[in-house]
Amino acid sequence: MRYSYEFKRKCVEMYRKGILPDIPDGITKEEFQHQIRRWTRIEDANGPTVLRHKSQNKYWTPEEKLKLVSQVITGKSCKSVAFNAGINDGQ
Repeated sequence: MRYSYEFKRKCVEMYRKGILPDIPDGITKEEFQHQIRRWTRIEDANGPTVLRHKSQNKYWTPEEKLKLVSQVITGKSCKSVAFNAGINDGQ
């Protein structure tokens, strides 16, 4: 499901205040809470504009990929590396 930038920002701000926003249809409460936490971590690492939808996918050079993989090999978690890079933690 794609959420608008404004909705994401509103959810992150409400999360920081300790309020759970209304849960959209088609998603469980737990999964929605996890998604908001992901948005918060990504925003903390890269700023609020990273939550905007991109007009096209980023092209990763082999050097950029190697840098990210090297961080994981040295002991950082996959999630923290992904959040700092502003990408989905499944990538």
